[in-house]
Amino acid sequence: MFFDQIMEGDFLLNSNTPEFDQRAVENIAACDREHGFTPVATLGRREDLIAEYTCAVTFAIFARYEPDQAEQYTRLATYALQRHLAAATGRGDAVDPDRTLEQANQDVEARIARVQSGWERTEGLNADANACLARYRAEQAAAQE
Repeated sequence: MFFDQIMEGDFLLNSNTPEFDQRAVENIAACDREHGFTPVATLGRREDLIAEYTCAVTFAIFARYEPDQAEQYTRLATYALQRHLAAATGRGDAVDPDRTLEQANQDVEARIARVQSGWERTEGLNADANACLARYRAEQAAAQE
C-alpha cells in the first residue's frame, strides 16, 4: 500500500518534470501525515512550508530542554499556536482551542519519544526551529520596512 500511494504512475523525484515531482511529494506527504511522520515531505524552502502547528510543537519541546531559554521558547510556542488557530479559523475550519492545545501536548510527547527512541534525529528538531525562526525574522523585517 505504501508504494502504491507514492508511486501512482511511473515517475521519479527530480524527473525534470515539476508536475510529477510535486505529485510524488504530495503522495509522500499524505503518507507522512497518515502515519504521523515528521517532518512531512515538501518541495521548497523549509521556512516557507513549515506549518505553524509544527513550530508550536517544536518550540514547546525546546522550552522543556533549554531551561535558560524556556520563557522565550514558551512565548514562541504560544505565538505559533495562536497563528495556527487564527489561520484555521480564517479558513473556516471548526477549531476548539482546548482540543488543539491537548493535541499539541500529545504531539510534543510523541515527537520527544521519537527522538529518544532514534526514530527521529535531533537535527530535524533543530531544522524545524531554525525554519520557524527564519520565517518569523523575515516577517518582522518586512513589517519594519
